[in-house]
Amino acid sequence: MLEGEFPKYADIIKIKGGHSVRLQKDEFQMMLRRMSILSSENYMGVIFRFSDDKLVVTSTNPDIGESEEEMEISYDGDAMEMAFNPRFFIDTMGVLDSESILINLIDEEKPCIIEGEDEQRFVSVIMPMRI
Repeated sequence: MLEGEFPKYADIIKIKGGHSVRLQKDEFQMMLRRMSILSSENYMGVIFRFSDDKLVVTSTNPDIGESEEEMEISYDGDAMEMAFNPRFFIDTMGVLDSESILINLIDEEKPCIIEGEDEQRFVSVIMPMRI
């Protein structure tokens, strides 16, 4: 049983606005799997930089090394940099059937909302990590 205070997720899901990102699920999932190889107990975060229809993902672990990959995306906002645990995205994409996913970003400190482009049966809310 989980204990603790959780954000009011219903309020987060209803938020309109923010920046919309559309990307190919399989390509994004494979990128995050490669990045998660560098994850450890102390270094779980992966940096996501969204800008100019491009996503750059960077993972750094001083004990193992560093990796950076980029992919083209459909993005309609200002440049934004956020850190996430890639495992949460990988787990979310594992239950989505759509080929494309939509990510709604509010800002660097607020959670993002993920859903399949062709399906509305599942919504995931992922909190960013502090950089």
